[in-house]
Amino acid sequence: MMKNVVLIIALLISVPTFAVSDTLDWKGNEDKEYKLSKRVSGFSLNGYYRFYGFNRSLDQNFQVLPDNQFANTPPYVFGVGDVYRDPPIFLMTASIRPGGGASISMDYALYSHFTGSNGSVPNNLNLGISLYGTVPTDYATIGFQLGGINWVEVSDMVFSSFVGYNRFSLFERWAWEGNGQGSERADIYMQSGDISRDGRWANQAFKGALFDLTDLPAGLSARLMFGKTAATTTFGRALPASSYGGRLRKSFENGFVGVNTMNYLLYTDSIATQKAGISLHTINGRWANDKIAVNAEAGIGSLFSPTQELDYGEAVRVNVSVNEITPWLSGDIDVFRLAPEFVNYFGNFLSSNTQIITDDDAGQIVTGGGGAAAFAGSITDVGQILNNRQGFSFNLFADFEKTHISIGNMVSEELERASNRLSFGHKINGLALSRFAPFAQQIGPYGRWSAFYRGVAEDVFITDVDSLGLPQNLLGFNTLQYQIKQRVDVLDHPIYLLYNGMSGSVGDGLSLLPIFNDDAYLRTNYHEFDFITPIRDWLDLSVGVGLETIKGNDRTNNIYYRDLNGNLAGATVEDISGDFDSYGLDGTPIAGSNYAGTTTAAAGPIDQRSTSFGVGLDVRLSKSSGLYIRHKRFTQKDENFVQDDISGTETTIELKVFF
Repeated sequence: MMKNVVLIIALLISVPTFAVSDTLDWKGNEDKEYKLSKRVSGFSLNGYYRFYGFNRSLDQNFQVLPDNQFANTPPYVFGVGDVYRDPPIFLMTASIRPGGGASISMDYALYSHFTGSNGSVPNNLNLGISLYGTVPTDYATIGFQLGGINWVEVSDMVFSSFVGYNRFSLFERWAWEGNGQGSERADIYMQSGDISRDGRWANQAFKGALFDLTDLPAGLSARLMFGKTAATTTFGRALPASSYGGRLRKSFENGFVGVNTMNYLLYTDSIATQKAGISLHTINGRWANDKIAVNAEAGIGSLFSPTQELDYGEAVRVNVSVNEITPWLSGDIDVFRLAPEFVNYFGNFLSSNTQIITDDDAGQIVTGGGGAAAFAGSITDVGQILNNRQGFSFNLFADFEKTHISIGNMVSEELERASNRLSFGHKINGLALSRFAPFAQQIGPYGRWSAFYRGVAEDVFITDVDSLGLPQNLLGFNTLQYQIKQRVDVLDHPIYLLYNGMSGSVGDGLSLLPIFNDDAYLRTNYHEFDFITPIRDWLDLSVGVGLETIKGNDRTNNIYYRDLNGNLAGATVEDISGDFDSYGLDGTPIAGSNYAGTTTAAAGPIDQRSTSFGVGLDVRLSKSSGLYIRHKRFTQKDENFVQDDISGTETTIELKVFF
């Protein structure tokens, strides 16, 4: 039976509500609007049933550290649930409309009975109970959301999430997807460049009181928020914590200008006199006509606590997009600079420092990011920027009737030398690997895995450092992404061919293109290919193929160990046959490890290759129900770190019925 899933904050990955339209009508554009369509009263009940069967079969045991809670993870697993926080087997949404434009909504979740606890039936509220609606007045329309968990945004930098440029594989399904067939999803992806998203897309989870004031004089609108986010929600923490902020926006014919703020505040002592938190304040605006759109945001931010206080740091980002360079070509350019002090959990960028460090006596270290570690030195998708960097990116999109091509390049450089640690993620088998030990940090035979939601990151260390343990030069980061989407009709039978590629590198200083040789500390390459076609009106076939290579140079580590603070560290040593005591390192071997290559050195730096081959069937049972089957063979092997040798299969069966 599966291991019990780890508890995580429901704010981060709760299953969203699939509610029918109510008296409160949300518009799907960038700036949400309230519209009171009619004053009615009544009651509605809707939801879905979801069965999710899962099987994993590894060719050999997954090598984990003996002191890790997942050390006994068996090579063969069969169960129900997707190994995160189980998506509900049954989710029912009840909406009560008392009239006057208000609505009360409640999600009731019934989870899997396969819990391993006799007599335990885990049924409970899923997202809580929310009261929302509108109140028209002579001076403004007041919209409100009270209680429950809602998905909202303020501005890109202060409260939102990364949107990206829609370069992704369609083979895997997400837990909250509807009943669309593979070919239907691919056709929409071809024509619009995107697929259907739920209410969480580009938003963040917020619980508390939110008020929107629209239709104010002079084109003004405002949003006010006070409550909780995942940054200020910790199970078992009795000390006060809150998140509060909002915006004031002035709209005009071709855009808007606004001011925004978001603040995370925690008290670190029992009498609530010592504070820790993050404060962010920005101005932003948008101007657009038929051909050009300009989006810009600039501001300051700071992190503070009893043990550290950073000065305010600046952040600036400007994006210019052109709809029609030629009749078939469009593009954009993005310029950014984010100081290391500008730290945020829940903006559209990553932070290399994602900890509010509080008073040691309180024993509280609060982190954000849904279980993900700090992303220092990350190679990211084009458009996914980090603080402590400045740079630019550009994207070009060529659209023809049945062919769509896009390419993007991002160039950035550190503002300050901050760390010798580099991080990279897995695109090809990231979902499968993340199920091994969900939301666990420093796992695997070398302790270098960090699992987060639907993904895994690994760490590599630069060993060519100065007396402070920092790289000799500022680091430069490059990402080049390219995509081809092609539709081929054979006897009026559509076939969709999708390819996504990415090359990334980390080197010394600024480089306009990725480094493809050993001058780079770290090189990453990802290739994903999808083949999707309908076989019958009710049956679609999907095939997914992936290849991934990760390579470090001889200035990166060939041994992992714990430093004097117990943190993962890396070094380069010449004697690969010796034991840890002979290396003279200030630290200890990874606790309890007896795997070759952990207490002794590997033959060289990381040299990793991953592959995947998957086949899927989508079966339309009715307009509101579908059956989705995925079977994948995956491998991951490192030529030098020999215990990193994973191979096996994963099969999922999903039945989803909406009502």
